[in-house]
Amino acid sequence: MHADIKATVDTSELEKFIKQASDKRQEAIQRYKDLHEMDDKLKHDIAELKTKIAALKDDGQDSEIIEEQERINRQFIAKQKKQYYNNLHSSHYNKDVDYDVDPQTVINEAIKIDPKNPHYYISRGIWDQN
Repeated sequence: MHADIKATVDTSELEKFIKQASDKRQEAIQRYKDLHEMDDKLKHDIAELKTKIAALKDDGQDSEIIEEQERINRQFIAKQKKQYYNNLHSSHYNKDVDYDVDPQTVINEAIKIDPKNPHYYISRGIWDQN
């Protein structure tokens, strides 16, 4: 017995899925790079302010510098919470993930720390849509 089979396979759906996965991966990589750059900048700003504080302590003008350092520290902490939220959000599609903290709580804490940053409100809205 001999059989010749001729088949046509449509791979367009598979190619579409692979393209979407690749795009999401590239977005995640870019987000990570952006967060890393922000983290480096904030660390640099904090170090610079600490130097200014040390120099001005004897002048009695340190309250203004301390307020600025506290503001930058709050932004840094808020951005860390945003990064943690992004990690939780990106694993949201994995149904096996058991969150040890509510992602909504994390982004709300970031908003509470730095309420003037619109990115946190956008992130909260994105989570609500999922």
